[in-house]
Amino acid sequence: MQSFKEFAKNISPKGHKILKVFDMKGGETMVTKDKQGKFNVMFDNQVVDTLRTEKEAMRAAKQFGSMMGKR
Repeated sequence: MQSFKEFAKNISPKGHKILKVFDMKGGETMVTKDKQGKFNVMFDNQVVDTLRTEKEAMRAAKQFGSMMGKR
């Protein structure tokens, strides 16, 4: 069985580089960087948010993951 990180490398959108994968109660959230230099927060291979800096993207991914865990 593959881990999510191994699986995510196969499902990441073309042209995106995976920077970080957060595994939280609500699910897995990943931060990617596209060819234009923008940082994307992704959940279930769907772009949730697009930000300009990596720091902002990491913060948004953590907040989104914690929000999804509060069901």
